[in-house]
Amino acid sequence: MDDSDDPKLGYNVQIATKGHQIIPPNLAIKMYFQRLIYLYEKHTGKSVEEIKFRLSNTVLTDLQKEAFANAVNQANKIFHENQTMAPKAKENGMRELTVKLEYEREPKDRVDMETFKSVISAAYIYVLGQTVPTYTIGTFDERSRKGTIIMDAKDLNLLWAALSIYGNHFGQKIAFHYFSIKEEEV
Repeated sequence: MDDSDDPKLGYNVQIATKGHQIIPPNLAIKMYFQRLIYLYEKHTGKSVEEIKFRLSNTVLTDLQKEAFANAVNQANKIFHENQTMAPKAKENGMRELTVKLEYEREPKDRVDMETFKSVISAAYIYVLGQTVPTYTIGTFDERSRKGTIIMDAKDLNLLWAALSIYGNHFGQKIAFHYFSIKEEEV
């Protein structure tokens, strides 16, 4: 988000290949809750089953309060349908995500394994900050610009989301294209 946020209209976020876009407050708050839940579950080892929303004297506008309440209701519907944001038992183990790195303009320098690692790392740090789950880079083909990222299954959605949001690397527009996910063979 940047300085052009307007809580009445939405929040300005960078979307891969689309530049900056305004997202509505309810989506911004839903993303915020998902990140809080992820952090809570990761650091406590406990699973979130219900969210309670209590307002006391606050500086939130009525629109922001409504967006929070709607996000809480949506999250609780998911929880009550016996689905949680944590992975199901069958989603244990390691996964190998294959992506293609695409540049809007051909870069001057060669795009090799080190470049791929650097772009992946920058994307994760830019989007997730200090909460980046553990991952490793598997392979990278310079000709096709396809590479693999290996991670725990429970972190797959978060790490893919971070790559899909990251759209600008040192002033150059980029995009990651999903190719496949497979179970990592140990």
